Amino acid sequence: MTKRAFQLMCMKPRSPFHLGEKGIGIEEVAPYAHSDTIFSALCLSYLYIYGRDELEELLKQFINRQPPFLISSILPLYNDGESKIFFFPKPLIMPTVGEYEERVWKELKKASFFSKKVFENCLINGIEWILESLKNGTILPINGTILTQDEKSRLKDGKIKLYKDCQVPRNKINRLRPSSEIYYMGLTTYPLNSEMYFLVENIKDSKNKLDKALSLLEEEGIGGERSLGYGRFKLIKEELEIIEADNTDAFITLSLYHPTKEEVQNFTQKAQFLSYKLLTRVSYAFSPAIKGGKLKQRVRMMQEGSIFPKIEGQKFYGDIPMVLSEDKTGSHPVYRYGYAFPLRIKV
Repeated sequence: MTKRAFQLMCMKPRSPFHLGEKGIGIEEVAPYAHSDTIFSALCLSYLYIYGRDELEELLKQFINRQPPFLISSILPLYNDGESKIFFFPKPLIMPTVGEYEERVWKELKKASFFSKKVFENCLINGIEWILESLKNGTILPINGTILTQDEKSRLKDGKIKLYKDCQVPRNKINRLRPSSEIYYMGLTTYPLNSEMYFLVENIKDSKNKLDKALSLLEEEGIGGERSLGYGRFKLIKEELEIIEADNTDAFITLSLYHPTKEEVQNFTQKAQFLSYKLLTRVSYAFSPAIKGGKLKQRVRMMQEGSIFPKIEGQKFYGDIPMVLSEDKTGSHPVYRYGYAFPLRIKV
């Protein structure tokens, strides 16, 4: 077992969030922002605080595969005021041995998140430990999560609600002739005890500038419809230690991941350690130099919780593909964050 420390960014929502899952519609939303959304918002903060030259210098480090920091996607956090339960994505890998009753398989299939204690045991002991513990009742499924007995006892009424999707009506007014049209916008709200967090691993001495950019995000917000006040949060910076496996041939990512061609070729040679889901990412680019927004190139990425074989001697996985090129209108290049946030896992 190895214990690693990461910079913890706890987010207490101050408003609903509008996080478009498909990128261009406004009805369908995701409960939590992915790592590429956070990075895009950070880049905009860098631009406002430090200027275009400083932002381009930051991006150059990621393009040259020398990232100064890595970020995870946003994940759920239950905070009852006395203690916190951190949730992690369910590892997207199925066991290769053992026979379990249908109930256990269904409980695993329905879950989206593991509590930190359950997740760390999965990293160290493998997914079979999860199935065996579900079978004997030492861990329990609760509303799409899997927790320990002790964690369940801390929940109010033994239940947990991490988020709620809703739709609000909007009115589009035609200014050329007297008419209007009602449409609906998707929002995600968070109950009183439900918060969020993401992790940062500082590779180089970038903490001060990163902290200033994150502080600006508190007021600017994350996601869509920020001009209406959505996406605001209060940020609390702490530290979180995670116990991961030793001497393993695989890793799990806590961020969206866009592998390079060389990495894909390596992965196919060790397919027994490979288990993933794809997510299509498409959205509009907005910045002071891009008036009205422009549609970014569609990119297929590996989802959080996906499993991949380790590549000997490699420290970073993924890249930062260009999704919008420079043009004559003054539009600058735009990149989508695709670095993995790896933790070692037993497979």
